[in-house]
Amino acid sequence: MAFIASCVGFAVLLALSLASTTQPTTSEEDKIYELYAELFKTEDEIQSRVNESFQIWPPLYDVMRPTVEEHGCCMSSVNYTVFDELLDEKNELVTLVGLKDRKQWFVHQICSQSDNCTCTCTCATVTQTTAALVCQKGHNCTEPTLASVSLQIVKFPGFCQCFNNV
Repeated sequence: MAFIASCVGFAVLLALSLASTTQPTTSEEDKIYELYAELFKTEDEIQSRVNESFQIWPPLYDVMRPTVEEHGCCMSSVNYTVFDELLDEKNELVTLVGLKDRKQWFVHQICSQSDNCTCTCTCATVTQTTAALVCQKGHNCTEPTLASVSLQIVKFPGFCQCFNNV
C-alpha cells in the first residue's frame, strides 16, 4: 500500500513538473507587442491595407498610393516608412523600437513642386507629431525589454502643403 501511495505521489510530482516546463514562456518582445499592438504592423499588414484602400469609398488618405495627387502647385504621393530614429518634443534624436517581424510604420507624403506652376508659392512637407515607442537613453534596444522602452511624442515628416510666398 505504501508502495502505491509512493508511486501516485511520484506521478503527481512528475505531472506538475512537466506542466510547469511545457507552458510557453512569454518573451519580452511578446509582452511589448501585447501592450503596444496598435503601434506595430508587419509589412504584409501594411500591404493588405494598401490593397483594401482601393476598394473603399471614400478612399482613405492614410495608405500608400501609387499615383501622384496634384493640389495647387504641389504634387504629392502618400507613403509608409519605417524610421530608425526621429526627433522628440525636445528636438533630441531618439531610437525607435522595432520588433523582429513588426515595425512602427509612419504615413507621410512625398512632396514636390509642380513644373507648370505659375503662382508664387512653395511646396513643403509639414511636420506632424505622434506617439511612438522609443528606446530609453542608456539602453540597447536590439532586444527590447519593458524596462528599456517608453512611449514618447516624436516628430516626423507629415503631409504636403502649399505655402504662399507673398
